[in-house]
Amino acid sequence: MTLPKWYSSIMFNFFNYLRMKNYLKYTLQNLKSQITIIAMIMFCLSCHETMITKDFTSDLDLISAIKNAKNKVIISKNSLPEETKISISFNYYGNYISKSELAPGLGYQVDLRKHKGMQVANKTVTYFDIDGRMLLADEDFKAKRAVKGKKKGNRKNKDLEDCFDFVYPFTLVMPDVSEIEISDTEGWDFVKAWYEANPEEQERPTFVFPLNILVENSEMEINNENEFKVVAEGCKNGKGHSQGKEDCFEVVYPFTLKMPDSTLITLESNDGKAAVKAWHEAHPDVRGKGVFVFPINIIFEGNEMKINGQDELKAIAEGCKNGKSDDRKKEDCFEIVYPFTLSMPDGTLITLESDDDREAVKAWHNAHPEVKDKGVFVFPINILVEGNKMKIHDQSELKAIAEQCKNGKSDDRKKEDCFEIVYPFTLLMPDGTLITLESDDDRETVKAWHEAHPEVREKGVFVFPISLEYPQGDIVEIDSKEDFEEIKKDCYGDDSDG
Repeated sequence: MTLPKWYSSIMFNFFNYLRMKNYLKYTLQNLKSQITIIAMIMFCLSCHETMITKDFTSDLDLISAIKNAKNKVIISKNSLPEETKISISFNYYGNYISKSELAPGLGYQVDLRKHKGMQVANKTVTYFDIDGRMLLADEDFKAKRAVKGKKKGNRKNKDLEDCFDFVYPFTLVMPDVSEIEISDTEGWDFVKAWYEANPEEQERPTFVFPLNILVENSEMEINNENEFKVVAEGCKNGKGHSQGKEDCFEVVYPFTLKMPDSTLITLESNDGKAAVKAWHEAHPDVRGKGVFVFPINIIFEGNEMKINGQDELKAIAEGCKNGKSDDRKKEDCFEIVYPFTLSMPDGTLITLESDDDREAVKAWHNAHPEVKDKGVFVFPINILVEGNKMKIHDQSELKAIAEQCKNGKSDDRKKEDCFEIVYPFTLLMPDGTLITLESDDDRETVKAWHEAHPEVREKGVFVFPISLEYPQGDIVEIDSKEDFEEIKKDCYGDDSDG
C-alpha cells in the first residue's frame, strides 16, 4: 500500500524533533557538567587561597610572607578591600596612602605617610590579609588595642597637632634641599605632592627655626629641634607643653585677651579659641601673643580663685612648671580620700567618687559664672598622710594640717625629723591583707587599698620587727608595738597619737 506524501513529511519532521530533543538534552547535560566543574575549580581556588592564609599560625608569620613576597604588584588605593580602607582611616588618622601593593594569595602591604604636623611625611608600613583584616605583629599589642579601642576609639596614631597649632608661615627644607613655605593649612598639600613625585624617598623634611606654635591660646617660640622634642613628648603623654598647667589650674570662661594690635577677643567657651587662631593667621608677621585682661578666674583643684594680675598668674604657673602648685604642695603632704562631698555656694551637694567627678564641679562653675565663691567640704572627710588614713572632723583641723604642709612638714613628716622607717616593712591592713613596702613607690598600694575600701576608717599597722634609722645613721630594730610607742613618745612627747 502506498502511503500518502503528507504522511512521509510528518514522519520526517517527527524523527527530526526526536533527534533535536536528544541533542538538546545532551547539550544541557554537558553544560551542567561544565558549570559544576567550573564551580568546583573556583571553590578549590578559593579554598587554596584560604588554606594559604591559614597556613600561618600568627599575624607575624603572614606579615613576614607579604613583606618578602617577590611577586608583589602595585595597585591603586581604590582596589584595596573596603575593610582595609576603613581600618586605615580609623587607626591611622591624619595619614594618607602613598603606595599599596598586593601579594597574590597572601595580602596587602600599604605604605602611609603623615599628612601634616610635626611628624609630616613620617612613613608607616602596615599589612592586611587577603580579606582586608589588619595584621598585628604583637599579640600582646593586639589585646591592648582591643581594650583601648573599646574605651577610646583607638586612634593610636592621632596627630600631635591635636596638642598644639602651628603659627603660619614657616618653612620646611625637603630632602633635596628645596624649600617649601607653609603659609596656611593648605600648604601641607605641597609637601604631599613632593613625596608623591619622590615615592622612594625615606627622609623627612626638616623645619627651619625659629618657628612659633600655639598651645592653649599662648604663643610659644621654638628655637631648635630639642625644644620641639620636649613639646612632642608632652603630646605623647597626653598633655602639651602648656597643658601641664591645666593639670594644675584651668582658666574660667569668659575671659578676654588683648592682642598685640590692641584688639580685644572675649572667649565665652572653648570654641572662642578659633577667633584667636584666626587673628594669628590674619597677622602672620606678628610674633607676639595675646595677654589676659585682668582680673580672671581660675579653677584650682576644683576651687575657683580670682587672679588680679600677671604676677599672681606667673607665680602659680611657675609652681605648675615645677610640678606643684600651692594646692599641690599640700598634696605632697596629704591627699583627700574619695568619696567626699562638696557643698556649693547655692547649697548644691556634689559627691566626688573619683578624679573624674571634678568635671561636675567644673560644670557647676561654668553654669554659675557670676559666682566667685567655691565649694566647701562636708565634714567629716578622710585624708591620706604618708599612706595612713586620718579622719578630719572640721575646717579648723584641715586648716591646721594645711598650715603644717605650707611650712614644709606634716604630723607624719615631723616624725621623720626624729627617725625614719627602713624599707622593706610590712603593713597589716584592717581586712588582714599584708602589704610589703619595698620603697616609697609602694605607698601607692596602700592608697589603692584605702580607695578600694572607702567605708574602712582604720589604718594599717606595722608587722614587727621593723627597723628605724636615726639622722646620725644609727639603725635600731624594734620588736613590738610597745617598744615603738615608747620611741615615738621620746621623739614627740605625750601628744603622739600612735
